Parts: sequence; structure tokens; C-alpha cells
Amino acid sequence: MKIKLKRVRSLFRKRHLFMIMRAFVLLLCTTVFSLTPENSFSQEKVNIDQDKLVSVDQVFKIIKQQTDYDFIYKKKLFKNAPKVQLTKGEILVTKLLEKSLSSSNVSYELSNSNAIIIIEKKINDGVTVDDKQERHEVVGIITDESDLPLPGANILEKGTLNGTQTDFDGKFALTVSDENAVLIVSYLGFTNQEIPLNGQTSISVKLIESAATLDEIVVIGYGSVKKENLTG
Repeated sequence: MKIKLKRVRSLFRKRHLFMIMRAFVLLLCTTVFSLTPENSFSQEKVNIDQDKLVSVDQVFKIIKQQTDYDFIYKKKLFKNAPKVQLTKGEILVTKLLEKSLSSSNVSYELSNSNAIIIIEKKINDGVTVDDKQERHEVVGIITDESDLPLPGANILEKGTLNGTQTDFDGKFALTVSDENAVLIVSYLGFTNQEIPLNGQTSISVKLIESAATLDEIVVIGYGSVKKENLTG
């Protein structure tokens, strides 16, 4: 009887130990899988060694040095951003980012590779604030040598696909990427011209008829003549 009782007690202890281990493993798995990148990120802290005033770029550097996170953002995005006042002590990374980015028109998101991506917010016309500061508005009129407007003339920003055409009065409006952009003006039968803006916001371009087109033969109802001799 004593031997059977010992076996029962031993079996009970083993089963009890097995249940405890099983519960521990289950708890451990639950804890590990519940720590998603977002949850872990929201709990991450950094230490500020002293009170100081730093740039947004320096804030990113502090976070990179003390965590596994990296940053992806446009170069010189925070060139004119106000500096951030840091206070000595620990602070959540999320709170530090909110504080640093509050005065800039940006947001951020966390990628699966632990990269914090800084995203420029769009304004009403679909252009970012940064682009808005760099882009340049220009208006003008395109005419021939007799000051007659040339409707349908092409205006293209050199080196890009950004362009437009003149209206019935030979006028146009175009937003270019830089105040020193160069415009290429072209019209059928006329010599192309390259116009450096040099900061101008309004231009007037007079196109010269191409000499090559003057020698072209134009077929008319009662024969053929050179284009330069054609009137009416």
C-alpha cells in the first residue's frame, strides 16, 4: 500500500509540475507574440543627458544611438525647422518625436524593418510645403516678328516633362521648379528659343520664322510657289 501511495504521490507531483510548466510556456508565448513592433515602439525610451537645445536632425541622431531604429527622410527637410528644447531625463521615443515634429508639416510611420519614415503632408493643391517654397510661377506671351500672337506654341521647362501651350492670345502660365529654370519655346515653322528666367516672373518672347521653312514648296490650286512668296 505504501508503495502504491508513493507512486500516486509521485504521479500527482509530475502532473502538477507539467501543468505549471505548460502554463508558464503559454504565458511566455502570449507575452512574446503580443509584443508587436508598434507596441514595442510605443514603450521605447531614450535618455537625455542634459538640458539642451538641438535641431530635429540631432534628435533623430540621439534616437538612433540609443535604439535600433533608423530614419528615412528627405535631405534638408528640417533645414529651417525650429530647434527642439530637450530636458534631462528619460522620455518616450513617441513623445520625443511628437515634440520635435509638431512645428513641421510632416508625419511618420514605422516600417517592418525598424525604419521610421518621415512623410511630408500634402496641402490643398497636392503640393508639399517644401515643394511650394521651391517652385516658381511664370507668365508670358509668345508672338511672331510682327507682334501677332502665336496660339498653340509649346513652352517646356528644360530637362523636364513640365510644359504648357499658349492660348488663343498667345499667352501662357507655367509653374517651374526653380526661379533660374530655362524655358524652351517652340512653334511649327519657327526657330526654337531657350529663355533663361533668371528670376523673372513675366516674359515676352518673339519667335523668328525658320529660314528652312521659307524655302519649302507649297502646293496651291493653280500651281506651286515658295512659302516665302505666298501671300493671302
